Amino acid sequence: MRSPRLLESGVAGPLMVLPHGLTPQARHHLRGRTVRCHNDFTPGGIVRANEILKHTGGTAWRMAAADYREAVATLIARGVELPTLNTRPENASWDPDLAGTMATTGLLVTEEHVLPALL
Repeated sequence: MRSPRLLESGVAGPLMVLPHGLTPQARHHLRGRTVRCHNDFTPGGIVRANEILKHTGGTAWRMAAADYREAVATLIARGVELPTLNTRPENASWDPDLAGTMATTGLLVTEEHVLPALL
């Protein structure tokens, strides 16, 4: 996860927020742990999640194309203006449909946008 707001939310369980990506210190703390990763539905978020999952052997959590579509639909129905996606994200190692779905939809969704669904 990238957002410090998730730590502030009081979500139960061990949680690591990686605002600067997978630093050497984060690699050390994650070694040998079971990792479920969530990040922004942005090109950078996909890159960071791919890196974390490759390093840890973890799994993506609520990061599938269906999760993205649901988030976009919910946010648009609430009248939230989402930023525009300007570049196609790289392929997500955990979901071959995610990059194409994001490119077709053309909108960015951050963790802050979906915080209630993550809690």
